[in-house]
Amino acid sequence: MKGMRLSALAAAVLATVSVSVQADFLNDSSLDIKLRNVHFDVKTDTPGNDWSQWAQGVQANFKSGYISDAIGFDASYYGALKLNHTGKDPFSSTMDGGQLLTKDYKSYHKFGQAYLKAKFGDEQQGFYGQAGYMSGQKGLILGSGSRSTPSSYRGAHGEVYVQDFTVYGTYVDRISMRTENSWDEFKTKSGDTIKHAWQVGTLYQANNVDAEVVHLQSKGFHKQSMLNLGYTFDLAENTSLIVSGNYHYAKGSGSIWNNNLNDKKESLNAFDDKASHLNLNTELKLGGLGLKLSYATTDAEKKGGLGYLKYTYCDNEYGASPSAVSRYWSDFMFDGEKVLQVQGSYDFADLNVPGLNVSLTYTDGSDIKDQGSDKMTGENETDLIISYAVQEGTFKGVSFRAIKAWHTEKYDTKKDIESEHLRVYLDYTVKVF
Repeated sequence: MKGMRLSALAAAVLATVSVSVQADFLNDSSLDIKLRNVHFDVKTDTPGNDWSQWAQGVQANFKSGYISDAIGFDASYYGALKLNHTGKDPFSSTMDGGQLLTKDYKSYHKFGQAYLKAKFGDEQQGFYGQAGYMSGQKGLILGSGSRSTPSSYRGAHGEVYVQDFTVYGTYVDRISMRTENSWDEFKTKSGDTIKHAWQVGTLYQANNVDAEVVHLQSKGFHKQSMLNLGYTFDLAENTSLIVSGNYHYAKGSGSIWNNNLNDKKESLNAFDDKASHLNLNTELKLGGLGLKLSYATTDAEKKGGLGYLKYTYCDNEYGASPSAVSRYWSDFMFDGEKVLQVQGSYDFADLNVPGLNVSLTYTDGSDIKDQGSDKMTGENETDLIISYAVQEGTFKGVSFRAIKAWHTEKYDTKKDIESEHLRVYLDYTVKVF
């Protein structure tokens, strides 16, 4: 009888703990739906290359609480509905992925994320990790979030942090491109398969210092290392000077790289053997006014062609460029290219219009070393960005952003090529619970 009473007590305790664990898991969970209405319009003076796309993107993002304050599960469902499409985007056929719609200009839907997550420790020191289907996190595996929905990877990511210092690592072996519903192997331009990629890095952010070092390798194809450094000088109230730099080094490595290099009139690789990119920036902030000056240079020789530094580790992945001079039409990373960029921005909160921001950027690249038949010698791009986020009232959380880019490619063997690119985003996130 006593044993039965103890068993009943144990069952009651376990039930109470189980209810408590489930309560923590559910009470700390959230579901939001992000709606993105986005329109791209491209016009060039090259016949047949004008196109536009208009889509309604949807992201349903579930984030769980943690069971026993340690284990959880997150998932995201992505989709985009085709609203309009005109012309043929010449880049979709070469990149294996579309712009706002699939590469064959259709709507799509997919599970974009589904991963287990774990955490240990507290805010000062501990561990965080996740494994499954996920978006990029840090370093050189970041993915792209500038289309209807983001790109995703299959793999694992973990980081150990002690106060302001973090050490992280990432392993990935599949990609779901930003507008495709499949999970694909990493590929080169020749169709060779890259089995996986991994990176390790360190990050420090404190005491006005922002520093990161990361090394990445894609199996049999690519090695990359990157250093980011920045320091903020607090000159006066609402006045600061930010100096920063980025150095990126890439090297072809392995049989897959060599297969794309040998026995061809022109290599399919971005450069012959190695490439580097140096970017230096100075930014002055005076209240809402920002003034920025950037310089960059690239070394990426390619015999018989136009070399460039490829900051992604395969040819069907589109990550975010780490360089400040990378723009909306061009990355300004061609071989020999010397880049000067000036930027002005203003936050209208100082004029009692919070949420309104405007920036104007001019980027000029010269001294390009093009060894191809049509020799590109330089380029320039002007970018105007206007953004506004509603701060209060019924439409709080609605944000609008319009980007207009004008780009010119300069040649010594033919006339210059002019292009115009318009991007318009209307975003709104609905919190379900």
